Amino acid sequence: DEANPAEAVMNNVVGTAHVLEVAAEAGADVVLVSTDKAVAPAGIMGATKHWAELLTARSAVDMPGRRIGVVRCGNVLGSSGSVAPLFAEQIARGGPVTVTDFRAERHFMTPMEAADLVLAAGALSTRGDVFVRDSGPAVRIRDIAARMIRLAGKVPHADGGPHSIALRETALRPGEKLREADLDLSEAEATEIAGVYRLAAPNRLEHVRSGLRRLRDAADAEDVPAITSVLFGGVDQSLGAVA
Repeated sequence: DEANPAEAVMNNVVGTAHVLEVAAEAGADVVLVSTDKAVAPAGIMGATKHWAELLTARSAVDMPGRRIGVVRCGNVLGSSGSVAPLFAEQIARGGPVTVTDFRAERHFMTPMEAADLVLAAGALSTRGDVFVRDSGPAVRIRDIAARMIRLAGKVPHADGGPHSIALRETALRPGEKLREADLDLSEAEATEIAGVYRLAAPNRLEHVRSGLRRLRDAADAEDVPAITSVLFGGVDQSLGAVA
């Protein structure tokens, strides 16, 4: 996404707008699968997902009575892009196992927890709410890599060796943070589903449609400065607020 911001906008923002339009015509309910990277985003991916959340909230306002909501997932273990399959592949090759930064931490959930979250949002959404799951404390990615190496019968080591696999630090990629924003559940609204909480939808949505047009035009022109300006100029921190 960082290397191809125009494609990220077309996929995550314009694509979401198209799905919402078709859903409106069909009278279908909608659950947007978003990410914790959408909170105070530092990169293109998080910012485009933030805009997708804004569009979904706008649709919920425009179509009251419909079940339209958002789920904000952390890292889903075993999913496409998850570190676990990557580490397993690197271990099978004999290493090295690479971690962008040994200090990096992420929140993780299982595929079942992610599926439950989507189903909960589909059942409980009434006004474009954002649903999240309490996935516990963040985990150091380095610790996951080291544990997987040990489970394979090897020892994590900086340089590798006969009975070890090298564990090496590379560098954070553009737009990547050491840790995503912590989820403060102290004032969140608990739902009847254990571990699932409801956050308030954003309420400053008057410029979402015009922002979408500007983003589409900038993406069509592959105007990266304009894309960046609209993406981050329109970031609404209220998306992270609780109900």
